[in-house]
Amino acid sequence: MTARMPQDFRTPAHALRLALAALVASAMVPALSQGTQALVVSAPSTVFVDSMKVTVSGWQPGADVRYTLDGRTPGPNSTRYTVPFEVSETTVVTVRAFRRGAQPSAPVRLRLEKVEAWAPMTPRRIEPGLTMSEFKGEWPTVRSMYGKRADSTATATAFLVEGPVEAPVGRMYEGFIRVDEDGLYGFQVRAPLGVRLWVGGQLVVDDDDGSKPGELTGWAPLGKGLHSIRLEWVGKPDSADLRVLFTLYGGDFAPIPSASLQRVPRGRRTGG
Repeated sequence: MTARMPQDFRTPAHALRLALAALVASAMVPALSQGTQALVVSAPSTVFVDSMKVTVSGWQPGADVRYTLDGRTPGPNSTRYTVPFEVSETTVVTVRAFRRGAQPSAPVRLRLEKVEAWAPMTPRRIEPGLTMSEFKGEWPTVRSMYGKRADSTATATAFLVEGPVEAPVGRMYEGFIRVDEDGLYGFQVRAPLGVRLWVGGQLVVDDDDGSKPGELTGWAPLGKGLHSIRLEWVGKPDSADLRVLFTLYGGDFAPIPSASLQRVPRGRRTGG
């Protein structure tokens, strides 16, 4: 098998929205000299399927935080923020802090977009597991494996590497993930070196050269059924861990059940 760069089957605008959604969505303005701190409006993702929770933080005690959901600049009589709230339609959240004796803070805006869940795929035949292709050698980036022929191919039951490997190596896992309902799904990846995760033909997590430390999270709006999934990873003997967790929005991250991972038998092509 030759490593190839996955095709992006969606529009450039759609890809850009998803790239933004792969990060925790946030908007921030600098603090004013009058004493109102920098406000931060945040949500797990800038796109959602059903609803999305919005949180405001970063103001000093005594500040009165007001918000609107139509893009207008909040005034002192706008809705007061007290606890995180949910939005269920495409919305521009605008927040502003007021404090006696100080000028109001600059408005902070965050646009959240309601989207349709991506349609599932319909492969003609599937079987349990993932196809794992291994590429021996030291790879400075994930993309440096593209166009190379795999040294071996095997079946894997999870996106998981625990403990050391004998020598530098790259791996590509390919198959499908089955989800049980429409919704926004989060994918959390931990890998000390380079890793890229594609879901439904879209790049959801991108750390090509391993420069982003810690756990990386991306989101994808998935319809009930099967969706293509591909993970590309590079490791060394002293840096070879890999872990992938996922969740339906609102739940806790957990390992992907092996029963949810499927692949097309070798020698067959997908349909639908």
